[in-house]
Amino acid sequence: MNNELGLKLCEVGPNSERTIEIDTGPEAELPITIGRSPDANIIIGILGRNVYVPHPNPIKRQAGEKVQISQLISRVQATIFRDEIGRIRIRDGNGNASQYGLREGATDKLLRRPWLLSPGAFVKLTPEGNGYRCWVEWSAPSCDADTPTIGFSAWHNENLQEELKEQASAIKALNTALEDLQTTSTETDKRQDLKIRFTEKKLARLIIVGAIELSILAVSLGITSEQMQEILQIVTMVATVLGSGVILTHKGKPG
Repeated sequence: MNNELGLKLCEVGPNSERTIEIDTGPEAELPITIGRSPDANIIIGILGRNVYVPHPNPIKRQAGEKVQISQLISRVQATIFRDEIGRIRIRDGNGNASQYGLREGATDKLLRRPWLLSPGAFVKLTPEGNGYRCWVEWSAPSCDADTPTIGFSAWHNENLQEELKEQASAIKALNTALEDLQTTSTETDKRQDLKIRFTEKKLARLIIVGAIELSILAVSLGITSEQMQEILQIVTMVATVLGSGVILTHKGKPG
């Protein structure tokens, strides 16, 4: 086994503890699954089988219920694997997220994507309580006192830089999608406006033709000019409501 870089899994129970070295060399057999399943490459949770912690459900926790900590560990809690360019990473579960998730050791930040593992790494694998803890760590090499620092390890900084790049890409993609939506909306509005104007003109023509036919019919029926004026006013109101902008006027008697 090649463990020259010092990656290891640590599990501590109330009365016992263990450390498992994880091979990170070029010939290492990866991926490695970690969980309570008998089929996992590294089985965890046995040291916590007699440890009880407050129930994760808020209602049950408020009622004072407790649960065995081993029951909060998924069959596959985490997977250590090599990415497409050969770097060692850890991800939550193995295709499906675990119950608890993985957390960065110093900040307790929930890791929502595969995180790079490198010297200085410290990732919590399980819930903690009443003397039980389980995590993976990668021993960091010693550094000179003059080495500048901004409060985080080089490992943490690498992952933060990756997150910033992912967020920048997501924002760029969102802006592109928004611009495309605005362009599509504008084009749709233009097409809709053309359809509306075409419909209005068509209705206006129908109204005008109808008014002419109505005038002819009025002559044959002997409708008075006052009655005809009222009818044409109604037609004009309808045309205005439809937005045609057509004003119909009538002067004098039909014919």
